[in-house]
Amino acid sequence: MNIAVTGIGVVSPAGVGVEPLARAMAQAAAAGEPVAGRAAFGREALARAGDRVDRMDRSCQLALVAALGAYEQSGLTSERTAVVFGSAYASLLVNQRFFEKIVSRGARFADPKRFPYTSPNVAGGEVAIALQLRGPNVSLTSGWHSGLSALIT
Repeated sequence: MNIAVTGIGVVSPAGVGVEPLARAMAQAAAAGEPVAGRAAFGREALARAGDRVDRMDRSCQLALVAALGAYEQSGLTSERTAVVFGSAYASLLVNQRFFEKIVSRGARFADPKRFPYTSPNVAGGEVAIALQLRGPNVSLTSGWHSGLSALIT
């Protein structure tokens, strides 16, 4: 089986896309500073997810915007396109909020709409649903090197 990376999607503090990040990195390098800030994108970037976006956590939203960029750049069809998603911490903040509510108020107060977002594979799943991808779907959460793990998987 041959595997090829055919598109690159980036969401960074510089904006959406490879070019804004490359410009920011060049400016930061010239100034001797890191590229810092919070990744930013407009709500229109999530339109393809429809009403599902309202319940997505931030990691799913970031994954979807980046995946859309890579998918549009690739020119591929959905029939054989796989999703390989790597995240250092997956849904850590969602897990924390979900379990804090259980601990403070009891299990019967757990939010069933939030539970799926406690799973580390939810971002890859949301990407596959939004883009109607029917290939394999693998999510890796192996710390800081998860992105590299995703590339070699």
